[in-house]
Amino acid sequence: DGGKGDGDEGSGSGSGSGGGSGPYLLPLIDLLNHAPVRSPDKCTTLRRRSGQFVMIAERPVRRYEEILHSYGDDESLTSARCLQTFGFVEGTAVRRAALMASSATTAGNGAAVEGGGVLRSDEKRRGGVTTTAALSRSAVLESCRGVASSSYPADLRSVVEERNIRRRRRRRRERLRIDGT
Repeated sequence: DGGKGDGDEGSGSGSGSGGGSGPYLLPLIDLLNHAPVRSPDKCTTLRRRSGQFVMIAERPVRRYEEILHSYGDDESLTSARCLQTFGFVEGTAVRRAALMASSATTAGNGAAVEGGGVLRSDEKRRGGVTTTAALSRSAVLESCRGVASSSYPADLRSVVEERNIRRRRRRRRERLRIDGT
């Protein structure tokens, strides 16, 4: 189970003895959709053990159910920190957005920022605490180009193809078993 006291060293926010604060590339895990820690739909939380990230089902998962996970505690891992930790935005952009947000006149609404980015505030949900993130178009495109030119797409394609081959073999064996009985 994923409960406390089983050797957890913290969430994916960079805490624990594994060191580092990101950004992290978590193959397959980063393809899962996020759900808040307190959401009843959340199946698992990203945890760190011995310098590795692990995902453990924290409740029974039904067949074909979408697996939603949490990147960590909503109170300690703000939206801005999550974006920065997992490589969606540079730390300097988060700090710049926070400074701009402090001078914004309408809290809770998006405000345009230099470079085509948008400030977002989740002030209402957090009871007055503003969490901002700035994503400029050029920064997003630069990140996408970096991923596209890396070996990650080919590596991921190989993993998915191998998984599909195993799945087809398993289905074929199941059909043969059903047809043979």
